[in-house]
Amino acid sequence: MSSARQPAPSRPAQAAAILRSLPGLAERLRSRLPPHRVEDLQELRERLSALRPLVQDSTAAPALLSNAAARGALLGVLAGVAAHSDGEEAELAQLRQELAGALRDSCVLEHAARTLLLLLDSRLQHADEDGNDCQNVLGLFGILDRIAERLPCSATAGPAASEHVALAAALRGVMSGRCVQHAVLVCGLVALCAADGGPSYGLPGELLQRVPLIGLRQGPAGAVGGFDLRLISGRQVLDFWALRSMVCALGSGDRVAPPGRHGALALLLRVGRLAVASGRSHLAAGGESGAQAAAESGVRQERGTSTSTSASASGSGSGSGSGNNSSRSSRGSGSHGPQQVQAAATPQRPHPPSMPRLELVLDENALQPLFSGALEAAMALCFPAGPADRPQLAAARVECWRLFADYTRDVLPLRPCDPLPASPVRHLADPGQLMPGAPLPDSPPPSWADALAGGWLPCLERLLRRGGEDPAGPELQLSSSTLFINERTALIDWSMSWRHLAVLLAYGEPRQAAALVATLGKLLRAADPVRLADAVSKGSVTPAGAALWMLEGAGLELSTTVAAASGAGGQAQGGLPCGAPSAAGRQLALMLSYALCDWLPPLARLVARAMQEAALCGTGGQQRVPATPGSASRRDAIETAGALLYPLLVWLPALLPRCNVAVDGAAAACGGAAGAGSSSGGNGPDDDGCGGWRQLLLKEMGAVQLLGTALHVFAAAAPADLPPGMLLRLVRACCAFAVAFPREVRTAASRTAGGQASTRRGLGEQLAGAAPGLGHSGAAAASQPRFPWWPRLLQALAGSLRAEGHGAMGDCAEALAAVLQSWEAGGGVGAGGEAASSQAQAEVGPGAGVPPAAWRRVEEGSTCFDARVVERLLSTLVPVAEARGVLRTCSHPGCVSLAGDSEAEAEAGLLECGRCGASRYCCADCQAAHWRAGHREACVPRD
Repeated sequence: MSSARQPAPSRPAQAAAILRSLPGLAERLRSRLPPHRVEDLQELRERLSALRPLVQDSTAAPALLSNAAARGALLGVLAGVAAHSDGEEAELAQLRQELAGALRDSCVLEHAARTLLLLLDSRLQHADEDGNDCQNVLGLFGILDRIAERLPCSATAGPAASEHVALAAALRGVMSGRCVQHAVLVCGLVALCAADGGPSYGLPGELLQRVPLIGLRQGPAGAVGGFDLRLISGRQVLDFWALRSMVCALGSGDRVAPPGRHGALALLLRVGRLAVASGRSHLAAGGESGAQAAAESGVRQERGTSTSTSASASGSGSGSGSGNNSSRSSRGSGSHGPQQVQAAATPQRPHPPSMPRLELVLDENALQPLFSGALEAAMALCFPAGPADRPQLAAARVECWRLFADYTRDVLPLRPCDPLPASPVRHLADPGQLMPGAPLPDSPPPSWADALAGGWLPCLERLLRRGGEDPAGPELQLSSSTLFINERTALIDWSMSWRHLAVLLAYGEPRQAAALVATLGKLLRAADPVRLADAVSKGSVTPAGAALWMLEGAGLELSTTVAAASGAGGQAQGGLPCGAPSAAGRQLALMLSYALCDWLPPLARLVARAMQEAALCGTGGQQRVPATPGSASRRDAIETAGALLYPLLVWLPALLPRCNVAVDGAAAACGGAAGAGSSSGGNGPDDDGCGGWRQLLLKEMGAVQLLGTALHVFAAAAPADLPPGMLLRLVRACCAFAVAFPREVRTAASRTAGGQASTRRGLGEQLAGAAPGLGHSGAAAASQPRFPWWPRLLQALAGSLRAEGHGAMGDCAEALAAVLQSWEAGGGVGAGGEAASSQAQAEVGPGAGVPPAAWRRVEEGSTCFDARVVERLLSTLVPVAEARGVLRTCSHPGCVSLAGDSEAEAEAGLLECGRCGASRYCCADCQAAHWRAGHREACVPRD
């Protein structure tokens, strides 16, 4: 029979023929490279077009549904090719877009999903005897997953890659059909209900029992395959494809069909909880297996060393008993503790008594992508906070924060190499300027209220503590990148650093806020000066960087406030206190006071160490020389010391008002200077009249000696090696301290015979001997060598400031040099060797040998524009004793223990000194170290 007379094949036969040809075409597409792949794609497009009318023909439907393997191969290849967008094949972008459009317009996935739902519904009357349902579900969700995993890459492409955006839109269209979405929700909800035992939202119970639960297991050849978990018991790994497809569907952003916004939120949050519970279960299982292995190893070792005689067995009975007890303890822990945690983490839907218990967990590799996808989609539905939000949305935002905190505690340690999870931190609104003692609102901004209710404050402290223990771990990167780095510029945003921590300190639970401050203080004590300086100057991540970022940000915020007040003609603006402080303002003042007490002494020690290194590099006392290639180490040492000293130069003058010494020329300083100079009075170290702050500056920090050392190091430094404005702030601080503490400065100016210091070579030795003791205690600060305030160093700084255009401050430096020269020669200001202000000089008269004009100029230098506002803002700082009493921590000032999640929790476990009962310690090592450091002399036995 000729071909012309052969009857045309029936439509079912045509469909079957096309399906039979698809596996070979799929294999060619996978193996061939351009340009031959273009031909294959065109052939595939033609066959897809030929299938289109057959899909609508009811007589061809059986053939289209008969070849599952061919159908799966076709859709899998189409999904992979349509989503693949390597740069090497950019010329195929248009063809991929057309292919994705053909997939969408042909409704192939819609028909596949509808057929799957019909098959599952038919199983209510006819059981799936051959087990094809599992493979059908796997096939559909494997295809959807291949499409879904490419969507973020296509959707986030820049404007220049508009073809990627169009491709993403086409791929979303493929997945947005009603049947596809319904199948995704049904299968995802069934998996979720089986895993967490939560509500099914009206899904028929029969369908809950019939939809396959896909599990993962590794075959003999290493390939991972799926199987139905309904016939399995025990702890099993649940395939995540159905859940990820459901997350993608719920997070598409254009859903108007059920389950609606609140239903979608509930499902997404449940997926996040399941990811966290699975991580907790994996951690518990790992700990249980490790303990069991250790116990079994001990038992085997004990059995190997035991003899066969009863006497030997009796002799080793103690060790054997220990091993057996360990084994029993391990088994007991495994059978009660971890399993109880797992059961609580993943509650199960009640099963009939005859059905064994099934515990479902997600694979470790799926935790991060699934959690991040669910949290991102949930946050898109409930953030940002609105004024007319329903309570459900506010509760959902709080739950997002709790999930994030739980993930960082229970999953992040399990997968330290995974990408960082999605975080709600980016949804925090700028709280605005926050000044201590200001009349702040009674409640935080809405976004911050959600964060505080969701546990962000203790979560942040825990992340910082774990980052301090392991700087290479993900916790440090997560806390630093999400808190202090501007996502738009990838730079440290100093002002936002201060505002972020300030709102937590102002509105957080007081003990939790104080614990955060204490943790940052411990991180500072353990910090490396070079790495910490890099955190300031280069924005690198280091555990203690948050404290310096906050100090820098607060200083910058103060400068901004100064500018606002100046522009308003001195009126209260920009966060300046203009009324009675609110409860939040008072708490912020208390926490800032505690932070300054806890952070400044260790920071001063770090500065001393850094300046020691700079001096040992040969900079001390030398003339300024241009940088050369061989002076890189010297330049690095100068930059390190300058970066660390800079925040101290902001805060040292600011704290002088708390010492009852005026920093402007209009306030009387005669009695104040005498009080400041009489640091040997009866005030205790924390007695504020204001002896506590004076003790902090002069004894614990050694501020006068520190400034003298800075004069030696930075007077010889090249301006390019210093932070901008560094020399200006150094001269201002020196003038302020000369006015506030004239006795200490006069003593520092004449420490060596004839007012001359040791040789330049000896300077390094002085620094090396002094730096370790700086600020550890009053005795240590008093016994360390002083570094003379040489007049010629101030004269050198005066010349540098004039060269940089700061003539007024250059004159102040020159005037301070003249005062120092008169003090070296034995002169004084005022009566009894005490400094006097301009007003007091008019009453008493200038001291012999000190030009009154020079002293007035020094006073002007101490009353810089910033200081007036700083004095006004910081007048609400509380006494040192009150600040340090906000939280009881280890009495050893060098304690750097980061055990536990919070300093607030550690307080309950402090050990009391058995002799005096006043000191408490976190461990025996700290108690012994404190005893050697001087507590032996201070410890008074109890009555």
